[in-house]
Amino acid sequence: MEKEIITAVAIGIGLSASCGFRVFVPMLVASIAAKMGIFSVNEGFQWLGSWPAIISFGTATVQGGTVLTRLASTKFTAGAGNAVVATGEHAAAFGTSVLAVLIPLIFAALVILLIIYLITKFGGKIFERKNV
Repeated sequence: MEKEIITAVAIGIGLSASCGFRVFVPMLVASIAAKMGIFSVNEGFQWLGSWPAIISFGTATVQGGTVLTRLASTKFTAGAGNAVVATGEHAAAFGTSVLAVLIPLIFAALVILLIIYLITKFGGKIFERKNV
């Protein structure tokens, strides 16, 4: 399987998992990652890495809210807990979105380091010739 497909699937799973926190935060992170060149987008999705897309997703992220969570927070804390709930939602959505982009890259780097370590540790034993 190609590296791009595996990375795309891993990022897609991570971003879809974080959608439960905030709908537009994963798209904002994906848009910023596309703009920074962390992952490439197909021809039909090049708009995702544009400044208008980043501004749109950023604005939508700020405006978005979770009505049921806020309702419960208002009921149990008389509205005092709404700021804490909103901050927690944003932090969780942002954190999982960033991790969805970074974990495949970190894992790839760790695999490369492991391969280099194994080659340096056992490479001489594997490739040495036995003189009989």
